[in-house]
Amino acid sequence: MFEFIIILAIFLGLIVSYEDFKLRIIRNIHILIILLLGIFFQLLSGNLQTNLFGIILTVGYGLGLSFLFWWLGIWPAGDAKFFTVFLLFFPAQMYLPFRLIFSYLVNIFVPIFFLMMVVIFFKSGSKLIKEAVKYSFDPYKIFMLVSMFLGFVWFNLKFISMFGVKTDFFISILILFLVYELFYAILTFESELFFLGCAIVRIVLDYRNIFTLNFLYDFFSTVFVFVFFRFFVLYLGYHMYTKRVKISDLEPGMSLAEGVFFKDNKIWKISFLTSSFIEFLMQRKQRFIHDLNNLTKKDVRLLKKLKKEKKLPFDDILVSQRQNFAFFILLGFLLTYFLKGDFISFIALKILA
Repeated sequence: MFEFIIILAIFLGLIVSYEDFKLRIIRNIHILIILLLGIFFQLLSGNLQTNLFGIILTVGYGLGLSFLFWWLGIWPAGDAKFFTVFLLFFPAQMYLPFRLIFSYLVNIFVPIFFLMMVVIFFKSGSKLIKEAVKYSFDPYKIFMLVSMFLGFVWFNLKFISMFGVKTDFFISILILFLVYELFYAILTFESELFFLGCAIVRIVLDYRNIFTLNFLYDFFSTVFVFVFFRFFVLYLGYHMYTKRVKISDLEPGMSLAEGVFFKDNKIWKISFLTSSFIEFLMQRKQRFIHDLNNLTKKDVRLLKKLKKEKKLPFDDILVSQRQNFAFFILLGFLLTYFLKGDFISFIALKILA
């Protein structure tokens, strides 16, 4: 009976994925049916009696995180709801909030990254790739990342381990992302000296471990992975998944990759190729004259009216070409369900076994 409910949910997930690909819509009726199936699954399986708190915490955490992704423009609201309802179909023992959500997101976004990289490298010209390399592997940027990760992040990992929390390669990457995003927007000469000082202290305290081939390999692999995804893929993806559209050709439903806002009684345009998460949030506080997710009919009329009145100092604007997430959310669920975790850790365990 349990298997039948999950199979039915997967079947509906395939329908959602097909409609998302062909029509670029996710119907609320399908989300509602999957939600009811998930609740029915939980009631029949006895999960609610076994791990009620873990289920509530996991689903609540996943709901908040998925709608944060929606608010940041990473995926539409329909994908946020689609992701959340499939959190109701896991066995009771898997409801460890951080671990389950992390595995689920890895199983969604890593395949998307690989697809994006294939598309990007086949469609990008050598000029764009050179620009991305220059943008990503700037010597000063790399130096600050190395200093930050070598010292400050290491001290944070040590502090976390005091509470019995185990960290691995992916946790280190995640913490590096968080630390970099938090501090990038407020970097000053003093904070840079602080990070450098932390790195020097680490070298003094841990030099026996640092000057080994294993450490250097793991350390620079982590930094490279961070730089590759945080800067290189982001830069290429932004330029490959956007196109210039004349203001007169804008249509409702389009998602802008540049924002138009009022400041000092003038109209400005700003790129959404953000340098940091904090900067992204700060940009959202501008007086934008349009919806930040998808253009409405009112937005299109206003932009065309402003252009006709010669109040817009530009003729075109970058529009995002939306990535379809529904199939990858379904794939992520299947991988997480059958592998009991993320597929990268599964493969690594098989190799080491």
